[in-house]
Amino acid sequence: MTGQKKLDIRQSPRPARVPYPCGRDSVPLVRKRLRIPGIFAPLLLAIGAVALVIPAVAQTNLANPQQLWQAKLPERIVSVSPASNGGCIAVRTNSRIYVLDRDGHRSWETAEILSSSYELGVQAISTTCDWIAVFYHLDSPESFTLQIVRKDGATTKVPLAAATGVNGPYISTLDISPDGQLLAIGFETNYLWVVSREGAVRTRVGPLQGGGATVKFAEDSRHLLLTGLFSTGLMNLDGTWVWKSESRNLAGSRNLDLFAGLTAPMHGPQGGDVVILDAAGKVLWKDFAWDASMAVAPNASLVVFTANTVSPNQPTQPPYPNAPLLNDIPEIWVRDRAGNVIAHGPFEGRLAGVSSDSSCVLVVQGRYTLTQGKTPPLVWLAGFNRSLKEVWRVESLTPYPLVASNLLFDVNADTIHAYLIPTCGK
Repeated sequence: MTGQKKLDIRQSPRPARVPYPCGRDSVPLVRKRLRIPGIFAPLLLAIGAVALVIPAVAQTNLANPQQLWQAKLPERIVSVSPASNGGCIAVRTNSRIYVLDRDGHRSWETAEILSSSYELGVQAISTTCDWIAVFYHLDSPESFTLQIVRKDGATTKVPLAAATGVNGPYISTLDISPDGQLLAIGFETNYLWVVSREGAVRTRVGPLQGGGATVKFAEDSRHLLLTGLFSTGLMNLDGTWVWKSESRNLAGSRNLDLFAGLTAPMHGPQGGDVVILDAAGKVLWKDFAWDASMAVAPNASLVVFTANTVSPNQPTQPPYPNAPLLNDIPEIWVRDRAGNVIAHGPFEGRLAGVSSDSSCVLVVQGRYTLTQGKTPPLVWLAGFNRSLKEVWRVESLTPYPLVASNLLFDVNADTIHAYLIPTCGK
């Protein structure tokens, strides 16, 4: 790494030695040595884990994403789920779900379908913005409920008993097809269902190999991408495999032409191959990496990997560690589909994906500040071009900003803010 220029990001105190405000388990995806597991998400930018950055030098003349609107709701916001096309967003409170349109106006809301005694699970909203799916439950498996709610007020409960397991039919992922007609359900019990917008079960698959079913629709609405742990690959809507992968944490391009994944143990040191796959699931390139994460440009033009590298300072006498000592600062690579390096440099943060126009590498960055041990981490989202030069930044975000299409959503208490993500150029 000698002579390489560090990503030009603003300096802030290293957070690793600061106690977590609510105990270590309150931030479960922030790991020792700031290693980040490879995870939106959906583009949610599912997203996922909040990583803490040690930025370098302050940038000037950066573009600032335009704030489009902010909306204040009558209750504190529990979670938000944007439609994949950014056309609307489902905002869940403790009692109901509000649907806002692209301009932040309240379009419709559910009746009071939830009570404080229920634990709220995942939810999804259609790109047509006229129906949502929400999972909630009490402690008993009999209480597990998947409800489809439509804009006209009609509701349908989908029976879940056929997918039950030791802990009940717990749903880990919900995703609605881009055409707005189907709902994919991934169960922790390793089942996968495809359900119509009316609530009729079209396909049942499983039990799959362990680890839970993590599923999302492909852009064509005719295929399912299984992106989780053991059962990964591309599947037809009838449950037959197009191809199955030995990699996990799959990410794919919009046209299903390019994919990236990781093969590493589920426990212990996270060392394994990072791979680039073609449309048939064939390996185009691979390399060994530690603590890797990856993202694929929607137009299949590039793949981004981050990973820790092996330190030159290894123990020379026993006891020897069961894995090599790693450098404190990870690295980032932008590669083409053949694995050739487009850009490479030191990196700290969380890889949050690639923008919808494929021009920006999205990075979540942040720092901890403590006020009586209760202040949450402050984060910002930055966009880097394919040469890894920072182009824009939006600051003072809460820990889990979400990206859908070309919009960024940030929630603070009862208010949601929406920003337009700029392009990063060619």
